[in-house]
Amino acid sequence: MKKGVKVVAMVMMGGVFMLLKGVPLPPGPFELKQPNGYTFMAVGYGDEFYGRIETEDGWTIVQGRDFYWY
Repeated sequence: MKKGVKVVAMVMMGGVFMLLKGVPLPPGPFELKQPNGYTFMAVGYGDEFYGRIETEDGWTIVQGRDFYWY
């Protein structure tokens, strides 16, 4: 009986992990907003394994712990 429960639990966990797939970023530029209200355009590249965001000039940007984009 316990072996059957383990098998069912493993199948259910596998189904959950199948739903947790990443999706690619939408193509084209989008607007990012700084906490102080300043906005700028950025472009995202990547997929579920790797992603990056750049300014329209090609500079890579990251979001800091203070929620500002650098």
